[in-house]
Amino acid sequence: MLALTPDLALGAAGVPAAPRAVFAALRAALLPLAQGRDPDTLAEVGWSLLHGVVMLTRGGRLRPEAQEEREAMITERLLWWPCPADGNPVGARGGMP
Repeated sequence: MLALTPDLALGAAGVPAAPRAVFAALRAALLPLAQGRDPDTLAEVGWSLLHGVVMLTRGGRLRPEAQEEREAMITERLLWWPCPADGNPVGARGGMP
């Protein structure tokens, strides 16, 4: 996930086993949050988001003191999606609206 491999397209045939397995695990983890959205696209967005945050953090380009807040924004806001059946959020921590 964190290597720069410009010739690697996650959805294309011939992707090596290791990145394919990681993508499948991320897709499975995000599947409950899809709620009518395309799970592959959601996994691609999740992959992109995590890749970007990790690479920028590793490169010292993000403020270290804001790391916890970034993580909360990702989990509580960007990945949050309401359940249509009961209106309760899926994946929200602490009942975030």
